[in-house]
This record gives sequence, C-alpha cells and structure tokens, in this order.
Amino acid sequence: NLEISEQKFRQLYENMTEGVAIHELCFDDHGNAVDYRILSVNESFEKNTGISVDKVKGKTASELYGTGTPPYLQEYSETAKTGIPAAFDTYFEAMDKHFHIAVISLGGPLFATVFEDVTERIINTEKVKESERKYRNLYHYGHVGLFETSLKDATIQACNKRYCDMAGFNSVEEAIGQDILHLYADPEDREQVKRIMREQGYISDHIIKLKNQKTGKVFWGEFSARLNPELDAAEGTIIDITSLKNAEEELMFRNEQLSQLIQE
Repeated sequence: NLEISEQKFRQLYENMTEGVAIHELCFDDHGNAVDYRILSVNESFEKNTGISVDKVKGKTASELYGTGTPPYLQEYSETAKTGIPAAFDTYFEAMDKHFHIAVISLGGPLFATVFEDVTERIINTEKVKESERKYRNLYHYGHVGLFETSLKDATIQACNKRYCDMAGFNSVEEAIGQDILHLYADPEDREQVKRIMREQGYISDHIIKLKNQKTGKVFWGEFSARLNPELDAAEGTIIDITSLKNAEEELMFRNEQLSQLIQE
C-alpha cells in the first residue's frame, strides 16, 4: 500500500500543471536561515519559470535566481519554522513574471512550494480594468447624454454627467431616482415616446423639445433609445441639437425672405 501511495504521489507530482519544488533551508553559524537549496522539482517547474530542470537541482536560490537575497526567504522560513502553510501573489522582477505561490512545511528545514505563472491572467485583468476605466470616462464625461430610465414609473436609473447638465441636475447622484417628466417641454411627448418604445422596442433620431429643470431653458434634443425588456427600461442617448435647429430655422427664414424679394 505504501508503494502504491508513493507511486500515485509521484504521478501527481510529475503531472501537475503547477510547478512544484522541494527545498531545504540553509543556516548560518547562528542558526539563521540565509538561503535555501532546491532538492527536487517537477516538469512543470520549467514550464512556469523557463528554467531547465537540469540546471536546478542542488542549486541554492541565490545562485539559481541571481538575486543576491534568496527570493521570499522570509515567507518560506516562517512556514518551515511554524508549520503554518502560506499563499501569496507576487511579481518576481528577475523573471518579469507574476506568480501565485503556496508554501507548506515538510518538517525540519524542508519545505515545498507549489506555484503557477499567472502573468497572462494578471495582464488580461489589467486590460479589462483599463477598458472599464476608459468606458467609465467615456460614459461619464462624453459629449452625448446617456441614460437608463424606467418605462413603468419614469424615473432615472442611470445617467452620465452630460445628461445631468442638459436636464438640470448638479450630479449623477442627484439625478438617480428622479422623475423624467420634467425633461419634456410638452408632457404629451413623453407618452408618445413611451408608446413607440412599447410598440417597436426602440426609437431612433426622435427630435423633441426638452427643458432644463434648473433654468427652465427649452432646447431641442435628438433622442434615441432601445428597450431593455428585462429591466423594462429605456437605454439611450440625447444630443442637444439646438444650434443645428436654430441654424435650420435661420436658413429657412433667409430663404423665405429671398423668395419674397424675387416675387416682388
């Protein structure tokens, strides 16, 4: 049974995707841990570190990694001394890699590390965080008003700063939960928008008069949205096209004047 157990352990040891290394602490004349020697590693040690298995066995950590001070000596010696397992994430500059490392005591000066190169995972996580940061900045500080409003009770569920500026709120926090009916210069426009959303599931480039609730100023808005059936909410955009409408009206007025002059 002991032979079978050792065989199974060896198979597990050699076939793990994580790197495994067995070490022995090295002490000075005062009994202080100053280094550790690598006694054995599995095949995945090389896959995770890039160091050939043949170059590892019998080397001290300071010699193998060329870092002067043996990497993570304090953490490893503490586990060997107390018998308490430890795990941590770290960036190892000498290899330019991120690792997740678990360390366990094997009794006396012996300890084992089980580790995994998580560099790709860390980089991908950072990319996702950066994308989220850019999206948040785009959402909150873009020049287009973005919103999510409940069709049922006509309240604001989410919005960005530009929407607040147009609607007359001091902040996003102030706007959340507020009634959107004040935004419509003509309350009947709200019912028309709601009906279109229910019938089509979307509304595109719908031009209506809107009103800033703080100043009372009326402006022209181009409104597009889609229905989110799970939330029963409209998710969309508002663009202030007042300048464009004014220019169109001015052009129409000039054309009318020109037509009258020609007729005269």
